[in-house]
Amino acid sequence: TKVLQNLISYTKVHFKTEEDLMAQYNYPEYAEHKKEHDELTKQVLDFYTRFQSGNSFITIEVMNFLRDWLVKHIMGSDKKYGPFFIAKGIT
Repeated sequence: TKVLQNLISYTKVHFKTEEDLMAQYNYPEYAEHKKEHDELTKQVLDFYTRFQSGNSFITIEVMNFLRDWLVKHIMGSDKKYGPFFIAKGIT
């Protein structure tokens, strides 16, 4: 459970930080990006609920989710806002 608890904590902090900056600087794709955050958070919480109830284990499904999240979201969606924030003087 420690892995999923840490993932949930990291997810909340990471997403809140991004969303606060996006809202503060009027990032034009904020709503779309927040929707991705909400879906990823829902998936993490679902893994945790299933694990806590004994209906799931840390499986290849969880590992694939983490890989996809890192590759698709952080390396994809998150990179899109880089130039926007750099232009605003945020690094």
